[in-house]
Amino acid sequence: REGEPRPTRIMYSTNLSWKPLCQILNSLEERGLIRAIEPETRDGRSKNLYGITDKGMSVLSYFNKTRDLLRAEDLLTVPNLGHREKPVLSYPEYTD
Repeated sequence: REGEPRPTRIMYSTNLSWKPLCQILNSLEERGLIRAIEPETRDGRSKNLYGITDKGMSVLSYFNKTRDLLRAEDLLTVPNLGHREKPVLSYPEYTD
């Protein structure tokens, strides 16, 4: 909601070229994750703007939670040639 709504700014910040960006924006809009906002007019030219929808915010929230879980899991495991092995963090064993 606080990101850049103009396609050219989105293009620069995502490091995409114009054609792939337009395909992605169209796909996101078709899925109801973003919406086109009434274009503003400057110098006789209309400028398209985009905003994220509630559904888009929900998907983004799930994505961020999943990313955080994966990061936490990576912190708890030691990779061994691409396979997950023992936890790095372990609790000390207490004996009475």
